Parts: sequence; C-alpha cells; structure tokens
Amino acid sequence: MATPTPTGPATAAHPSRLPWAFLAAGLALMLGGIWLGETARILDKATQVCLQCIGIG
Repeated sequence: MATPTPTGPATAAHPSRLPWAFLAAGLALMLGGIWLGETARILDKATQVCLQCIGIG
C-alpha cells in the first residue's frame, strides 16, 4: 500500500512564500518608520503611557 503524498502549494519541495512576503513587508514598514523619524514619537508616547499608569504623568 502506497502512502499518500501531500499535495498543495506548501509541500516540502515547494515551501510557501507567504511568510517571506510578510517578513519583507514588515521590514519595509519598519525601515520606513525609522526613516521618517517615528521612533522618537513612539518612545514619547510609551513614556507618557507608563507615567500615567503609575500616576505621575
């Protein structure tokens, strides 16, 4: 009796490219945010949230 082989686009011989596409899109968005200077804005917001949580801000 022969064992069935998996079929579809995500077999061992042809792994799915979707995770790589998501990784590339995520990296592109992160680099775009860094290039636009959003890191300082995010750090400021995070600091405000933390200070409000402990009752200082």
